[in-house]
Amino acid sequence: MMSQNDSQALRTRAASINTQAAIAQQSLVNNLKSKKTELVLEIQNLTDFAPDSTQSLRPGVSNWNPSEWAVKLQEAKRKLYMVGIELKIAENTYKEFFEDEEPEAEAAAAAAAE
Repeated sequence: MMSQNDSQALRTRAASINTQAAIAQQSLVNNLKSKKTELVLEIQNLTDFAPDSTQSLRPGVSNWNPSEWAVKLQEAKRKLYMVGIELKIAENTYKEFFEDEEPEAEAAAAAAAE
């Protein structure tokens, strides 16, 4: 490392910064995917009206309130829609900045390590 010239040092630093940025963006994508999955499960739970037993036609939800249910379902669907938009933006940003550059950045990091 001490014998690197300025150009090598800059390439190494740029590769490190690029790797950190790619990891951060991918982390954002993964967090949004996780949030989306949680919201899908929430909607599934809200729309599960299975009876609580084979002899009952009552919804399996205790103290079911249709007005509260409608508000919760609406809110969950709104959040799912918004997370879907955020996820699409995050995935497009990752593609725009990092998909084509990954092999180049990895090659630069490997060259710097030698």
